[in-house]
Amino acid sequence: LKTKVKPTIYNEEISIKIDVFMEANIIDSSAGLDFGEVKNIHYIEDLYSKEIDKLANDTIKYVKHNCGVDVFGFGTIIHGKYPKQWHSLYKDNWDELWKTININVNSKVKIKGTGFDNKSIMEKSN
Repeated sequence: LKTKVKPTIYNEEISIKIDVFMEANIIDSSAGLDFGEVKNIHYIEDLYSKEIDKLANDTIKYVKHNCGVDVFGFGTIIHGKYPKQWHSLYKDNWDELWKTININVNSKVKIKGTGFDNKSIMEKSN
């Protein structure tokens, strides 16, 4: 699992883009899909990418509304990239401000292989 967090400031408004990349293998499945078909692998990749997006967004929303503090460390990331703006505009009221910023999560899941045969996904797509 790899994540990349990219804050941006435009007209003194902060937004954060989070890219999540995950590689996985399918070892067993009761889905009834033929994993010899590349289109089914892509279907599962898309399904899990959307599920990760939903879980991440739901978690961020929950923390914003129920915890009161930036447990994710977004403030530290913003401070690292925009130290002058952090100190002059955001530091003093960060615990309230962070709850209002736009956070966009974009996930990508890549299935590397399955436990159903010896061919890799890459070999099947060629």
